[in-house]
Amino acid sequence: MRSGEVARSVAEAQIKALAARWLRGYMEVYGTPGAALGDRVRITGLPAAHSAAAALADGHLPRVRRVRHRLDRQRGLITRLDF
Repeated sequence: MRSGEVARSVAEAQIKALAARWLRGYMEVYGTPGAALGDRVRITGLPAAHSAAAALADGHLPRVRRVRHRLDRQRGLITRLDF
């Protein structure tokens, strides 16, 4: 980067991208064909001792970053949501 202004704008963009991913993980649910990238996911019923319970208690909703569907012989259609 040849100028301070460009370097600053790139750094600000990187900080915004990191802040948008305050929680990383995935969950598998039974067939959810309507799930799409960018959807918000509400996760409820976590035990208080779970590591993500405090982050999700404030009403934060993780944004779906990847959706994968898999047909499993024992469980049927499984959807994996990465956030």
